[in-house]
Amino acid sequence: MGTNEFRTFNFWDLLALVKLKKKFIIIFITIFTTLTLFYSFIIPHKYSATASILPPDDDAAGQGLSSFLQTLSGGFSFGGLSKGLKIELYLEMMTSNTSAQYIVEKCNLKTYKQFQFENDEILYDVVKSLLFVEANRSGLMLVTATVATPFFPNTKDKLLAAELSAKIANAAVESLNFINRKKSNLKAIEKKEFISKILERNKKLLDSIDRDLEIFQKQNKLIAIDEQTQAMLENIVNIGIALSKAEVEYSLAKQEFEAGSPILKALEEKVNNLRQQYLKAQEGGIIINDKFSIPFEKVPSLVRKYTNLIRDQKILTQVILYLETQKYQEEIQAESDIPTVFALDEAKPPYKKSSPSRLIMLILGLFFSTFFSISLVVFKAFREGKYQNNQIN
Repeated sequence: MGTNEFRTFNFWDLLALVKLKKKFIIIFITIFTTLTLFYSFIIPHKYSATASILPPDDDAAGQGLSSFLQTLSGGFSFGGLSKGLKIELYLEMMTSNTSAQYIVEKCNLKTYKQFQFENDEILYDVVKSLLFVEANRSGLMLVTATVATPFFPNTKDKLLAAELSAKIANAAVESLNFINRKKSNLKAIEKKEFISKILERNKKLLDSIDRDLEIFQKQNKLIAIDEQTQAMLENIVNIGIALSKAEVEYSLAKQEFEAGSPILKALEEKVNNLRQQYLKAQEGGIIINDKFSIPFEKVPSLVRKYTNLIRDQKILTQVILYLETQKYQEEIQAESDIPTVFALDEAKPPYKKSSPSRLIMLILGLFFSTFFSISLVVFKAFREGKYQNNQIN
C-alpha cells in the first residue's frame, strides 16, 4: 500500500487516539465543565409560582325581563357561553394588556429595577411574557408566573424573585375578577339607565291612566261599579214591588169606592209617585242630588270601559313594580365586588428555583466537552495526516 493512501478509521483507532491525547481531553473537559459550573452560579435564576382557578359554571343564558331588556338595549349576554368557551375567554383575558396593567399596579412593579421601562407598552409585554396560562382536561385553569433574577444573583435577589413570582401569579387571578367585575358593572350601569328610561315612560303613562280613570269616575258617578250596580238593582226591584202592590190596591179600591173619592185620589197619587220613582231609578237617580246612581242602560258600556282602565292600571302597576325591582338589582350589581372566579390554590413563593438545573448543566457540559474535545483531537489528527499511512505517530 502506498504511503499517500488512506486507510479505514475504526473504533479501535479512535480509542488509541483518545488514549494518546487523554491529557488534552481531560484538561479540556475539566476546564469546560468548570466554566459551566461557574456559569450556573452567575446566570439569572428563574423562580416559578403557580395558582389554580376553579372552572366556571356551565350555566344557561339568562332568562326573564332582564335578558329581554338587554336585547332591546343592544347589549350582549355572555351567560350562554359553554364552559369550554368561557375557559378560553378567561385564558385570553389573563394575557391581555388590561390584565398586565392590573398586575403592574397591584404589585407595584415599576418600583423594581428590572421592570423600569420608558414605555408602558413594553412593560406590559414583559409582564405578559412572564405568565403561562393553561387549562387541563377537567377545566382547572393554571396560572404560572416565572421571574428571573439579575446576573450574579445573591440571596436577596433570589428571595425577591420567588416572592414576585407568587405575587404576579395571584395578581393575574385577581385581574380576571377585576375584568369580569368591570365588565359586569358597566353592563349593570347601562341596563340601569335603560330600565330607568322605561320606568319613567311607564310612570308617565300610569299617571295618565290614573287621571283618565278619575275623570271617568267623576263623569259617570263611579266609585265601585259592582256594588253600585247591585244597590241600584235592589232599589229598582223594591220600587217595582211597591208599585205593583200599589197598582193592585188601586184596582181593588176602584171596585169599592166611587170616582172622586179621597181614598182613590190618594191611591192614584201613590201609584203615580211610585211609577215616577221606578223610571227615575232606571235613568240614574231618584233624587236630583243623587251622585252615585248610574243610568241602568249605560251599565254594560260603563263596565267595559271601567274594566279596561282598571286592567291597564293594574298591568302598568305590576310592570313598574318589576322594573323598580330590576333597577335596584342592577344598582346592587353595579356596586358589587363579589368574585366571579375562585382560586383553588393560591400561589406561594417557591422554595427552590425552576431553572437553571445545575445537575443538568453539568451533565450537558460533560457531554458536550467530551464530544468537542474528541472531535478536536480527531480533526487535528486527520489534518496532520496521521491516517494517510498505517501508523499512528
